[in-house]
Amino acid sequence: ELTASEKSFKNTHSKELIGKLAAGLVENNEVIFIDAGTTTLAMLPYLKGKPITVVTNGIQHASLLADQGVETYLPGGKIKPSTKAIIGSQSLGELKKYRFDKAFLGMNGIDLAFGCTTPDPEEAALKQMAHQQAAVTFLLADKDKWNKVNFAKVCELEDATVVTDTLHPELEHYRNKTTIMEAAK
Repeated sequence: ELTASEKSFKNTHSKELIGKLAAGLVENNEVIFIDAGTTTLAMLPYLKGKPITVVTNGIQHASLLADQGVETYLPGGKIKPSTKAIIGSQSLGELKKYRFDKAFLGMNGIDLAFGCTTPDPEEAALKQMAHQQAAVTFLLADKDKWNKVNFAKVCELEDATVVTDTLHPELEHYRNKTTIMEAAK
């Protein structure tokens, strides 16, 4: 898996489009979970000053949200050096105590047969918990994440709405299994 700094230079325009669309789904007074990651990070400028509560496992996310005046909670746990994500049993235990109106999760792979996946089992466990505690889950994934399978499963494709930049015509059959929102349309 690439580090957060390596990922931040990939598909920046796509991430910006996805982040703006995803942030537009957040309504006033909601409690949301925002996953660590570079695509979810692109949501944050569009949440500035919004009357919401955010729980995030992203250290950089928490800092930026706090600077923007957004009520922010950061669970405790182990810091994964490459992604600056908080993971582990402590963070899982804390997330279990919360309920979210919406969860926004970054995803490394989306596949028709294998569902939604990420390389690290500990990050997958945290994403799974956030998904379970949310009324609605949105997966943020650019065009490079489709037809990809990683080591650890997070959820089934039909259990979430995918927010992406654009869906290539050869991937239209994914719409039979889940709702897809395209930022480029």
